[in-house]
Amino acid sequence: MSEKSNGVARKRSAQLSVRINDTLYQGYKDLLETEGISMTNDIENYISRRLGKITKSDNVIDITEVVQKQQREIEELKAIVGELKADWPQKTSNSKAS
Repeated sequence: MSEKSNGVARKRSAQLSVRINDTLYQGYKDLLETEGISMTNDIENYISRRLGKITKSDNVIDITEVVQKQQREIEELKAIVGELKADWPQKTSNSKAS
C-alpha cells in the first residue's frame, strides 16, 4: 500500500492484536461505551501514560493524575514527618509537668 492516497500523506500506524476472554472484552467494551470513549483511544492513552508521554491537545485537566500526584506527595510527607517524630512519645512524656 502506498504512503499517499488521493494526494494526501497518511500517518504510519501500528496494529495490535490481543486475545482476551470474551466476558472481559464485553465488559470493557460496555464500560467504554458508557464513558463515550473509543477502545483505540483508551488503549493509546493507557500506553502514553505508561511511557510518560501524555499529550494534551486542549486545556482539560486529568483529575486522576492530579489526585495521584497529591497522594504520592502526601505519602512522601508522611514518611518525612515519621522520621522526624520517631521519638515523639518519649519527648512528650519527659516534658509533662508533675
